[in-house]
Amino acid sequence: MEAVTLVDEYGRKTMFTGTKLASESTEEPQKPQWAEVAVWKTSGGNYVLERKTSYRYRHTHEFCSRIGPNQVTRPATEGDTYPCPNCNRHGLVEPGKGYGIEDRIAVDVAPDARKLIDLMANTDGTHSGFSKEVLSVVSEQDEAVHALWMEVTVE
Repeated sequence: MEAVTLVDEYGRKTMFTGTKLASESTEEPQKPQWAEVAVWKTSGGNYVLERKTSYRYRHTHEFCSRIGPNQVTRPATEGDTYPCPNCNRHGLVEPGKGYGIEDRIAVDVAPDARKLIDLMANTDGTHSGFSKEVLSVVSEQDEAVHALWMEVTVE
């Protein structure tokens, strides 16, 4: 077990001692945005879920309409390689200029395996292929998740 401190996009810290059960990513060089998910089990038996969305878009305007209302901009970096299809269609932003989007990071605590599985569901209660992959990896490490996730009884 290790001491872990996770910080969400609002600066809120979640501190615990635990073991990482899974860490998965959808990152591919050709994708302008991707998701990363990590799951830990704490020494007290809780589950901690960290979800991060990262972006590679380069905007010419800090308030581009393609930037969501809860997204925070920052000066562009070398990693912001995809021109925004709205404000930077032709990729004409000079090096060292423009805006990128800060990573969005959420950290949630689940008291049990059922709540962890529910936290990873879409709003309609289904699970994405990515969530299914993460839960399958977690179930290999954790019996409680395995019992709920890998064995489904239908009436």
